[in-house]
Amino acid sequence: MPRTSDEFEDDYGDEDEDAVDAPDDPELPDESDMDDSDDPDVIECPCCRKSISEEAEWCHHCGNYLSREDAPRHVPAWVYVAAGVIILVVLTWLL
Repeated sequence: MPRTSDEFEDDYGDEDEDAVDAPDDPELPDESDMDDSDDPDVIECPCCRKSISEEAEWCHHCGNYLSREDAPRHVPAWVYVAAGVIILVVLTWLL
């Protein structure tokens, strides 16, 4: 004879009761941190004035970085020239 749902709950407990105890779960976000939408705010690019995400490091429209801290470091051209000259001097000295 098949078991009734009451007999099943007696053996395994009610799963809905476990869900009620879950508010202390550390993986769940705090309700005070949540707002109407979880999307990032939109700001204006300082270069092209188009709307971009507040979390963006560079503008997807014009390609400019929003701050110097976010921009990659540029090596001055004289460093490459000096490295090339040093390599040439070492190669001519070895030959």
